[in-house]
Amino acid sequence: GLSQKALWLMVPLLCLTGLFTLALGLVSIPKAYRLQHLNAAALSLLLVSTAYLLAWVYTEKNYKNHFQNYLQGQPVVVAMVIKPPVEKEKLINALVEVQEVRHADSNTQTDGKILLSFLRTGQPNNLRYGDVIAFSAKIEEFPGPKNPEEFNFKQYQAFHNVYHRSFLSPGSYRVIASGRGNVFMAGVYRIRAYFLSVIN
Repeated sequence: GLSQKALWLMVPLLCLTGLFTLALGLVSIPKAYRLQHLNAAALSLLLVSTAYLLAWVYTEKNYKNHFQNYLQGQPVVVAMVIKPPVEKEKLINALVEVQEVRHADSNTQTDGKILLSFLRTGQPNNLRYGDVIAFSAKIEEFPGPKNPEEFNFKQYQAFHNVYHRSFLSPGSYRVIASGRGNVFMAGVYRIRAYFLSVIN
């Protein structure tokens, strides 16, 4: 569920919006006409409150089971590749969904996404959509732009509910399962990969 902080922020907004709506409903029509500015203010408050609540609900890291709440110590993170890795000049980027965080004395089922980056070594990229990997590495939030004109990569990733990244070196992870993704999407990605290979 949502974190305690999120709930404490949501409840007052809902109550306040409800009180405004109830008060306006009890006002007679002629009087309501004279209070049209109040109506507009109440409607604006309702819209802003609704947008705020939806933003909180959409943001995965506000939930208690988000992996960021279980990274104390040096845990092993188990995550599934949820999109085909993207190969760049020096790096291979893979978006993963964290399924579990393992400590020596406990395993916790979690949610949340991480953008993983692997150094290219000249070896073929063996990671595929639906692979499940286990790794132990530093996980950090995306840094903000260093100057006002710089592209805000952190904000861009936040729009996609991705707030963290990690850099993995060769041998710092292992594939523990394969073919765990959606069957339909796996087929779509295979067809796309085929046509890309034909084009290239």
